[in-house]
Parts: sequence; C-alpha cells; structure tokens
Amino acid sequence: MREELAFWGNNLVRMAQAAKPIWRMSPQRLRELFLSGKPAVSHVVTTDASYQGWGATLTVDREEVAEASGSYPEGLDFADQAQRELAGTLLAIQAFNPLIAGHVVLHLTDCKAVESATAKGSPSNIMQSTATTLWKWCAVNHIALISAWVPGEHMVS
Repeated sequence: MREELAFWGNNLVRMAQAAKPIWRMSPQRLRELFLSGKPAVSHVVTTDASYQGWGATLTVDREEVAEASGSYPEGLDFADQAQRELAGTLLAIQAFNPLIAGHVVLHLTDCKAVESATAKGSPSNIMQSTATTLWKWCAVNHIALISAWVPGEHMVS
C-alpha cells in the first residue's frame, strides 16, 4: 500500500503538469493533498476497448459503484486500437456523467496514446477530434479529467 501511495503521489504531479488545459490545481498542491491522506481524486474511471466494444468501471472512494459498456455508434470505422480506446473513454465519461459531473476524475487507461491525447491533443485528426469532444464534454459538465497510463498487466478488472 505504501509503495502504491508513493507511486501515485509522485506521478500525479507529472499527470497534472501534462493536463494543464483541464486541470487548474498546482501540481505541488495536488501532491500535498494526495499525500495528506485526503485524496483530491475520489473518482476513478478505468476503461478498455476492443474491436467489439468498450467497457469501463467507476470507483468512488475505493469502492466500485458502476460499470458501463457498449458497442460503438454505427458508422465509426477505426484505423487503430488507440482510436477505439479514446472513443471508449469518451463513451464511458458520458455514461458515468450523472455520477462524476463536478468532480476530479482520474482516468486509467492501458493506451499511452489516449493518455497523451487527453492531456495535450494528438497529431491524428480523428484522435484530436475525439479528444476535443471529450474536453468540451468535461468542461460543460465540470469534470476535471486526468488520464494516466497503466500497463495492461496492472489494470484491475
């Protein structure tokens, strides 16, 4: 447990720095809050995607409270897995909106391209368009979204 707290305490600063367009708390303050035992982030959304569809879990105060999954909207043709993962992220955030609106949300993904696109955009037109839609959704619903990459073997289902 102590190693996990140290990992997140050190890495939340890096994530907050990368997510400046959405995140408004200083990285130092975020680290202080996290290490104080009063985490700034109580809502965690974990997502995953495949050719068939997407799935997500919502954890609030370390208790899983909701699951969501589905297929992609008709007409979407993804060129790669990263596009599926980002679309799944958007759909998950929309599905959990009644439970996460107005909160800081830590999003865990096993796709580095999604972590990057949600923080600072993407050179891919499709990824950038989806990321922009996600940013706008979060802004309208007062969601401070911080995405973090977690290796697939460490994702908890």
